[in-house]
Formats: sequence, structure tokens, C-alpha cells
Amino acid sequence: MSIIASGLLAMAMFQSCGSGKPEHMAESFSASTNIQGKEYPKINRDLSVTFRVIAPDANTVELDLCNKIYPMSQINDELWEVISDPQVPGFHYYFIIIDGVRVSDPSSRLFYGCGLMASGIEIPEAGVDFYLEMWTGPYKIIDIEGLWLEKAGFAAAAEIHRIGDYYYYAGTWSDHSDLIEQVPRRYNVPHNQTYLLRADNPEGPYTSFAVEPGYDYQPRDWDCIDGTLYEENGKIYMIFVHEWTQLIDGTMDYIELAPDLSYTVSE
Repeated sequence: MSIIASGLLAMAMFQSCGSGKPEHMAESFSASTNIQGKEYPKINRDLSVTFRVIAPDANTVELDLCNKIYPMSQINDELWEVISDPQVPGFHYYFIIIDGVRVSDPSSRLFYGCGLMASGIEIPEAGVDFYLEMWTGPYKIIDIEGLWLEKAGFAAAAEIHRIGDYYYYAGTWSDHSDLIEQVPRRYNVPHNQTYLLRADNPEGPYTSFAVEPGYDYQPRDWDCIDGTLYEENGKIYMIFVHEWTQLIDGTMDYIELAPDLSYTVSE
């Protein structure tokens, strides 16, 4: 079994950081991932990047870009600067290290990656506007018509797994019109479940195949989110979060699924 979505993302992250011949740009320019009005980080003609950080009280400042540490030089009383190696086109996470403490760059937008919020920089390919010229979507890859999942409007923490001959879409849906618990003077707990859809290929369409439409894989009266699939000794399990809304301290739980993943075996 493989987690297709996570695997492709990881491959893209590590391959873009370490290989390939960079394309050359006509002139230096501010990165598109900068906070509005911030000049730096600035992408240079050879696709190296100039980073600047204001840290007047720091003893050392470093850049951590694609797992390479670049010592930054202090160019005046408060400003530090470094120019990275040329980078290949793509998206790169990075951090600033001030006196040994890793922090985000205040000039960069934040992105969720590496298991936490991090700074990021988009290195474009010369002559290519990826988002305008190569974007041909969006495409509808899931079909949940007629299921309670439609009320959610979106799926959270979605993953795609390959198991046997099929691809499985695991996503968390929430129906706030269906309350499973009401805690006086605190909050209402909606019906949350990680539901499985199935397709013959990664592009979909992913459709319901459960033993009954809208089937609850996790306990019906639990607030459950962020389920993922795990295979061990020929058995398939769903590992999920039982939310803090009911427990104060949330827990990680698991259930065993039927061989065809259409229903839950364990109680």
C-alpha cells in the first residue's frame, strides 16, 4: 500500500531541492511568496536567492534552505544577508535560525509543511507561468451526490492510498446540521467522520462503495477526524483522531476494516 498524495509531495520537495539544471531569468525580482510590500527574499538571474533578515540583537543568523545551512553576514547594525546556491524551479520550504533558534521569515508567507507552519519560496521556471499556462483544472474527482457528505462542502485531511487494484480516497467530512453531542455552555459537537471513496485510477472518479450509503466507519457517537489507512499482516486498519471536543485530551484510535474496506470489522 502506498500513500499516493503524500508520496508525490515528498518526492517533489526533495527532488526540487537537490537536482536539476536551473533556468536563468532576465533580472532579479521579489519572490511571489513574499508578504505584500516585502522586497526580500529576492530571486536572482541564476535562480540563487538573496535573503535579508532584521535581527539587531542576534549573535548569529543562518538560513536553512533545502536542508543546507547558509551562515548569514551582518551588513549593518541590524541587517543580515546571504545569497543561496542556485535553486531548481519549484516550491521550497525554509527557516531562519537566530542564535540557534529556528523561526519563520517575517518577510515570507507561511505554509503548512514539514509538519508545522514554515516559510516558503516559489522559484519559477524561465518563460513559464505555471499557474496560468499549465493549469487546466479544476477537475471533479469525487462523486458524493446523495450522501450526507455533501452538506460539508469540502473534505479535510484528504489522502489517496493504493491498496490492491484500487485507489482509495480517505477524507474527513463534517455535518454541522447533525449534532452528536451538546455540551451545555460550551459547544456543540457535529457529526464528523472519515469516509472512504474508491476509484480505478488516481484521477478518479472516486465514489462510495461502503456497505451502505453514508456508512459510519468510526463509532457514530464519536467526534472523529483525520483518518488514514495502515496495512499490517494482510489486514487494513484506519487510524484516526477522537477529538478533544469530547475528551478534553484527544486520543489516537484505530479500527480494523473488512478486506474490501466496505465496512468496519472491529467494535
